[in-house]
Amino acid sequence: MSRHLRILAFVIFFVGASSPTAWASQGVDYFKNSGNTVNGSRSGIQRLVMTPGSGGFTFSSVRSQRTISGPSEMIQIGYLKSNDSVLDCGSFSGVKLAVEHTGDGVHYFCDTYADANNNERLAVVKQSCCGGLWGAYQSGTLKETDYIAYDTGYVFVVGEVLSTSSDTDSLCFGCSGATAWQYTTNSGASYAQINSETGQGNDGGWSIGHAPSPINIHD
Repeated sequence: MSRHLRILAFVIFFVGASSPTAWASQGVDYFKNSGNTVNGSRSGIQRLVMTPGSGGFTFSSVRSQRTISGPSEMIQIGYLKSNDSVLDCGSFSGVKLAVEHTGDGVHYFCDTYADANNNERLAVVKQSCCGGLWGAYQSGTLKETDYIAYDTGYVFVVGEVLSTSSDTDSLCFGCSGATAWQYTTNSGASYAQINSETGQGNDGGWSIGHAPSPINIHD
């Protein structure tokens, strides 16, 4: 998002300034198996509290990212609530489903979709047909495909806010019978549950649960 176009330049251990005047804050679990073959992830996401302050946003998502640190290609899908018109997703009333992606770790793009549901299974999966082509899914329905220029990477469950005292994001991955946080190595032909994360990222103020699901992340 344009106020945090460059947050992933320093994620996940350090979240970098996306503009001279704004910081994005993230709390995450991330995973990559020892074979370095992960090419997708999915989880049910239950949003508990999403309260962006004036000029803020909250974003709860499932993400794939090529690297942990440095500018990185990535794609994520999740629930977004935004009061910031400067963001690449814009500002709007209520909660929308959002897909954000970058093919170079510098230029970010976002598409939003009307969504009145909650606790849906959301997924990002590398498409089996083509190198570098990823799909974003809502409850098994393909919402869009984007060329991201990598085939395997780390997968994340993410809570994100614009770092203001009035932003609140509280969510749960794999709660209330929803799909647990899982990964795939065969473009979604089969999935395995993530029983322990490779690591966590917390740039301040987040409470982050551990895999396996259910996993609570709250700022």
